[in-house]
Amino acid sequence: YNNNLLLNKIQNKINIIGILDNCFEKQNKYFYGYNLKVLSPDILKNKNVIVLLKNGVYVEEIKKQILEINNNSIILT
Repeated sequence: YNNNLLLNKIQNKINIIGILDNCFEKQNKYFYGYNLKVLSPDILKNKNVIVLLKNGVYVEEIKKQILEINNNSIILT
C-alpha cells in the first residue's frame, strides 16, 4: 500500500528501477499495477544508487541492511 501511494506521486518524475523486497516469493515478479519488478536488495551491490525508503515501522532495520549491502547508497526517507 505504501509503495502504491509513493509511486502514484513520483512515478513520472524520476527513474525507478524496481521495488526492493527480501521476500523470495515476490522477487522477479511485477509489482501489481506497474511495469516495475520486485528485486532483491542484493541488486544494490557495487552500484551508485539512491533508495527511497518509506516504511514507517522498519526504516532503521531496512536502512542498516541497505548500508551493509552497499555503504555508498544514498537513502532518502
